[in-house]
Amino acid sequence: MNKRPPVYRTCIVSKETLLKKDLFRLVKVNDEISFDKEQTLSGRGVYIKKELSVILTAQKRKALNKAFKKDVSDDIYILLIQELSKKERER
Repeated sequence: MNKRPPVYRTCIVSKETLLKKDLFRLVKVNDEISFDKEQTLSGRGVYIKKELSVILTAQKRKALNKAFKKDVSDDIYILLIQELSKKERER
């Protein structure tokens, strides 16, 4: 069978190249920032490593504001932290 090669993306905070499954994806669609849980939405996307310290660093540095060239509310960071805690509970 033809297996697809693994897909890598770079975290905007840590600059690490990781598998897509190890990253959260956020997308800018129609001037709105959305969390792309399934990683299938079209639009300008950025990736953040699934790690609490990285998410908090992104918030402190306003990394999403810079990446999207738009003010991003703290609600997005809270959503990422909640998703991370869900993933931790599933393990």
